Amino acid sequence: MSAGSYAYEEENKAILVFFLGNATSEEQPRVDARIRNEFRLYRDVVQEDYIDSYRNLSLKSISILKWVTKHCPHTKYFLKADDDTYVNIPNLLRKLRTLKRNYKKTLFITGREFKGNPPLRNKKSKWYTSISEFPGSKYPNYVSGIDYAMTGATAKALYRASRKTPLFWLEDIYITGLCRRMAGIRIVNSRYMTNDKPKPRGCVFRRTVSGHRYSEEQMRKIHKELHNPRLKCS
Repeated sequence: MSAGSYAYEEENKAILVFFLGNATSEEQPRVDARIRNEFRLYRDVVQEDYIDSYRNLSLKSISILKWVTKHCPHTKYFLKADDDTYVNIPNLLRKLRTLKRNYKKTLFITGREFKGNPPLRNKKSKWYTSISEFPGSKYPNYVSGIDYAMTGATAKALYRASRKTPLFWLEDIYITGLCRRMAGIRIVNSRYMTNDKPKPRGCVFRRTVSGHRYSEEQMRKIHKELHNPRLKCS
């Protein structure tokens, strides 16, 4: 399980980094060897000391924010995305630049916004949350953890807030809900960033920013079509 993030250091340049935790003890020798090989080849992996599991995604996201704060202190923009998400980076940059002009010095985070969602109390649910874990009747407004973007200053503010906000296991609610609220950061809902899976076609992604649940083959197909100068879209 990995999450990718982009830090935008210059006008049209992005750094892609994959963030990982540790495998379980049974898998660790085999997985560690593959991670070391990936790092030797591409220098694009950051690994921290936690078990890489669904319930530890908040720890992963804190590690991402910490890394951006420490190693990319002057970055203009930051994107966190799941590894099965295709992102049209030029379209995203255009949207972020517009938001930055519109909101000037306001800290903001953009993605698909959820408002007023209650905790799921059904023990059979993947997202079951007990009253002891979250006693409230509604989560704060948050954006989907599949992909969200922000300014570099927002990433720093979220990291500072995470150091004062009690840990909660649902990553998107914790980072973009609880920590965001603690830091006083604005949500800007984006209709271009989605939980859905648009058709894996270049023409579709000319008009949007992201889509989710794609295979590697589908992402390569989208990218190839999107960058084909002869592509014609109706």
